[in-house]
Amino acid sequence: MFFPHPAFRSLVRAAATGAALALPLFVSNVAVAQPKLGIDLGADIPNKSDGNKDGLGFGLRLGHQWNLAIIKLVPEIGFDYHDFGGPADVTAFRFVGGGRFGVDLGIEPIVFAHAGLGHWSAAGTSDTNLGYDVGAALDLTILPIVSFGAHVMETGIAGGNDTDSFNWLEVGGHVGFTLGI
Repeated sequence: MFFPHPAFRSLVRAAATGAALALPLFVSNVAVAQPKLGIDLGADIPNKSDGNKDGLGFGLRLGHQWNLAIIKLVPEIGFDYHDFGGPADVTAFRFVGGGRFGVDLGIEPIVFAHAGLGHWSAAGTSDTNLGYDVGAALDLTILPIVSFGAHVMETGIAGGNDTDSFNWLEVGGHVGFTLGI
């Protein structure tokens, strides 16, 4: 680009240099992974009754949170256990891996998905197969090391050749701790 007046060229160069030097102030620092521990508790509602009543579940998650400007990515592994009431007396547990994607706007909307090994057992039958969940959460971080929120997710364990899948909806809450800040 050609600027006819030399003073104007110097001003444009100085402004461009200043903008280039100030850019790091407006962009997030280099992403650093922070260890993250999550504890979940929820009410479980089976999709099919088949002798099942509502239950209660809890879970633990461990991962690394990557802060990229306002985006948070958390690859994680987890374990959860669920106990349903009723004559079928179903219990289920899962070992899963997956992740969370959130946008930190003070209140943080999150979507997540996990898959891994799941097992359920009921009176007279059991199955071990693919365990999965897909859900959404809304978190609030008050202190940099503690966040909490509510979640809803569709959870299940796939069926096998001789057994049906077992699926449920979980509505609950969770708390997360950022470790080693």
